[in-house]
Amino acid sequence: MTTRFELRNELDEAGIPQLGFPNPFNIAELLIDRHLAEGRGHKVAVRTLERDVTYAELIASVNRFGNTLTTIGLRPGDRLAMVAKDCPEFLYLFFGATKVGVLPIPLNSLLRANDFAFIFGDSQCTAVIYSLEFAHEVEAAIARSS
Repeated sequence: MTTRFELRNELDEAGIPQLGFPNPFNIAELLIDRHLAEGRGHKVAVRTLERDVTYAELIASVNRFGNTLTTIGLRPGDRLAMVAKDCPEFLYLFFGATKVGVLPIPLNSLLRANDFAFIFGDSQCTAVIYSLEFAHEVEAAIARSS
């Protein structure tokens, strides 16, 4: 089935293959939304030891997280630092940000406060969202950051 999210391989004037993207292009549409449009909403998209998440649930949660980011004031082009554990909510946040034009910056949760503080400043992130188990290091970094 062909969708509007299909990538095209094209040749330039010199015969060099070029990867073509639809305009406008959003990776969340290609990787997530198209599955609902192609009738896979009921299929499992994410499987963990605790639960399964269908494409329909994934899309609804991605949209909810993206809407929440805009509600709290993030705008397209803003950078969002993420210190999150590996779970479906990581995907909701990452793709929710991408879908609304916010640039997600996933960070290694093993970093220390000094590392986080440097990255927050260097990346010029507008916001930081983190899982509670990383609060000690992240909040210390936030206290040192502008």
